[in-house]
Amino acid sequence: MNKLLHRQYYPPFIIVIVLLTAQIFTGCSGSGGELKQEQFGFNSPVVLKNLRTAAASVVGVSVTATYRVETFRYELQNGKAIPDTTSPTGYKLLPRGKGIIFSEEERIMQGCGTLIYKDEKNSIILTCQHVFSSPDTILSYYMGEDGKLSDILSYRSVKSRTQYYIIDQFDMANHASMVYSNLRVDLALLKTGTTLNLGQQFPFSYTYEHEPDWGDPVYIFGYPKSSKQVTLGIVSPLSYAGNYIVDGATRPGFSGGAVLGVRTDGNLEFLGLIRAVPAVKLRYISPPPDLPKGAPLIEEDLPKTRVEEENLPEGNAAYVVSMKKIGIFLEEAAPSLLREHVTLPPSLFPPTEEKKSESEHP
Repeated sequence: MNKLLHRQYYPPFIIVIVLLTAQIFTGCSGSGGELKQEQFGFNSPVVLKNLRTAAASVVGVSVTATYRVETFRYELQNGKAIPDTTSPTGYKLLPRGKGIIFSEEERIMQGCGTLIYKDEKNSIILTCQHVFSSPDTILSYYMGEDGKLSDILSYRSVKSRTQYYIIDQFDMANHASMVYSNLRVDLALLKTGTTLNLGQQFPFSYTYEHEPDWGDPVYIFGYPKSSKQVTLGIVSPLSYAGNYIVDGATRPGFSGGAVLGVRTDGNLEFLGLIRAVPAVKLRYISPPPDLPKGAPLIEEDLPKTRVEEENLPEGNAAYVVSMKKIGIFLEEAAPSLLREHVTLPPSLFPPTEEKKSESEHP
């Protein structure tokens, strides 16, 4: 983008808003409006340095679901399919092997994760379970003359293989496996082999002692469109325990991303995980992938068309799984991790009553 060479004029009220915003996010406003430089705000050099350190713990997570696709083509009589009880679809297919076209397709879903454990052999990534959720079977039906779905099957996709990947600090894909997941709380743990490029174990604290409250600013990591990103958000509590909401520039791909707060000493703290970004569904007809751009559809192309569905972000709000639920999830996952020869350090788990007592009475 070309830089503007002429001087811009900003009305006074805009300048006031900018100054107020700077004070809110730096947390440095003192008595008489003076800035206390010894306090750590969100744009202080110490915090930004810690943020870059935390970024080395953030990875992309991806799953590729491979489907075996059967596309059905029918004989027509007066423009309508002919019922046939001997046909696998209930309607007469074209003869001589032309009635069923076999193909294969892949569906790729991506999100974000945090490297919470690393030893010489194994690395464990905390993320959201829904990133990897894909149906085992997908059925598509033709639309009837009344504008409703008919019982005439257009195609059937059956999942044949699922592959998990971790995207490391150099955008390289590393094979991974699912160790433990819980759809109810929408959390999952992936395991991959340890490499130098994978990143480092999250080096800051996991905060179980308190939950973010109204107006607390937080950093949010995400991995939209295969690109690691960070943004700022403002917290609002929800009416049900274990979750809260942040208002920030989130979008699909931020699912599983870490939510980080800033402590009074400038260090970061893990406060939760992005669970969902509200979106509306857009359905559209996708032409055959081999059709040249601008080419008109002909009748032979129709069996190859697909009804696709995309999620369009609705605003910038995102729902967060709190550390309380993450702690319970990690405790439940411990036996599964042990079978993988992984024992998470005590610092990842909620403090016991004994630990709380020791910290309160040193």
